[in-house]
Amino acid sequence: MGGQGQGSPLGRPEGRRLALATLGARLPQGMIGISLLLLLAREQGIRAAGEVAACYTLGFGMIVPLSGRLIDRVGVRRVVPVMTLAHTVSVLSLIAAAAQSGYTILCLICAALAGVTGPPLGPAVRALWLQSPEMRRAGLALDTAFLSLSNILGPVTASALVAVHPSAGLLGVLLLTMTGGCFLLSVPGRSPGPDARHGTGGLWGPLRVSAFRRLLTVMLFASSAITSVAVGLPALAEINGAGQVSGLLVGAFSVGGVIGGIAWGRRGPRHSRPHRLSMPLIGLAAAFSLLPLAGDHLAVLLAVAPFAGLPVAIVLAALAMAAADSAPAGTATEAQSWLVTANTAGSAAAAVVVTDLLARGEPRTALIVPTVLALMAAGAALLVRDGGENRAGTGSAVRVPGRDGGVAAAQMVTRSAGRGRVDRRLPRSNLRRGRRSRSEDI
Repeated sequence: MGGQGQGSPLGRPEGRRLALATLGARLPQGMIGISLLLLLAREQGIRAAGEVAACYTLGFGMIVPLSGRLIDRVGVRRVVPVMTLAHTVSVLSLIAAAAQSGYTILCLICAALAGVTGPPLGPAVRALWLQSPEMRRAGLALDTAFLSLSNILGPVTASALVAVHPSAGLLGVLLLTMTGGCFLLSVPGRSPGPDARHGTGGLWGPLRVSAFRRLLTVMLFASSAITSVAVGLPALAEINGAGQVSGLLVGAFSVGGVIGGIAWGRRGPRHSRPHRLSMPLIGLAAAFSLLPLAGDHLAVLLAVAPFAGLPVAIVLAALAMAAADSAPAGTATEAQSWLVTANTAGSAAAAVVVTDLLARGEPRTALIVPTVLALMAAGAALLVRDGGENRAGTGSAVRVPGRDGGVAAAQMVTRSAGRGRVDRRLPRSNLRRGRRSRSEDI
């Protein structure tokens, strides 16, 4: 997957370990929902199963920025093992409660705890890919490809395990999570954690940067657009009495994402400035505009779905890089974790809107929604401006005018604990310029 100037991450020992950690982080994402539904539907009912799955997803999505901040501040080796242990206890408690009818409230509590204690392997792994200049683009392409593949392999794997035993799906999720955590901890010299040079980003972390806050709005709309397709296609098949096609539609859409991610890994840029995000998002809107043309003809939708999925991985990769490049130093994992939160909120809202439209018999409108949301994301991206903050893991360069009217060599500005700390090599006359430049970030 390496592009010019970048070798394949699988050709490096640390790259292979990160790839296995990525698989352990992404595959459970495609397994957890179907595992919960199949486990709980029999004893608790399908509605209760859906509520339990929602509690798990919201619990993880709302707490993951705090988990990511803990990794940035105290290190992955202190956070991941403890959270994995708590997560294991919570999931096993959920399995025990699910085996008894009438324990819906207890299942909801255990599911919420399981989500809250879920280790943030995805953000931590992605932060490591982004911190490696040699593997940044190819590694991120691999990550987004695994994310798309999890939508295909996850439900298939979970269904096969549940066929053996109702709780085997969740046990498989636990095993994969533990395996991914072990590979993450085994990566030498690149584990996310505290950086004495750059501090911790202060109380607000990456949220104190205006460009990053606007970036979360972009992610909210983009994830809503993507989820509205991923949910709308199988729901449309079910409504038309062709439930057997629903899996094929999701698979075709995900295959498009895999192909797009691999292509981007070979040719894409190593950095994605926030204000340049509008182009891949416009491409996403153009791809999604093919869906309403197919209408509710499932055979046509099946042929169009891979083309609609092509830009998905590119958009997600561009958002991840833009978040890394706009967030303050020392907040690499937290920045990626906030994207997960925005993704969770956008996905939940889109699922409600699209399924409601389909239930009211408006399939064409439901297929137009993804294009509208993608265009809204592109419009929001136009409002994002680079804030001049330190990139995660690097310093920010401040260009200092020289006495001759030219520009002197760039000087480095570093941050610590939320306040600017300027390299003392800078003359006092230039400190005011640095402060004035940084004021735009708040």
